[in-house]
Amino acid sequence: VEVARAATSQALFGARGELSVSDVPAKLLETTGQGDQRFALVIGPVDKPSAEQLRWMLLDKGRQAKVVLGDDYQGAARELP
Repeated sequence: VEVARAATSQALFGARGELSVSDVPAKLLETTGQGDQRFALVIGPVDKPSAEQLRWMLLDKGRQAKVVLGDDYQGAARELP
C-alpha cells in the first residue's frame, strides 16, 4: 500500500512517524518518477485482501493510501523503523 510520494527520501521520514501500523513493515523505495514522485513510502508487501483492509484503515484516519503493484519502483527497499 503506497502512502506518500516525495522529491526526497527525508521528506517521507516524517510521514512514517504519523503512521501507527506496527505489524506491517514500512519501506522507502526509489521510483523512476521525477520531481515529487521520486520516492515512495510503502507499507507491505501484503496480499490483496490485507492491502485493501490496510488502505481503508488509513483512509479512515484521513491519510492518502492506494494499492499499487510497484511497477515504477527500482532498487532495493529501505526498511524504516
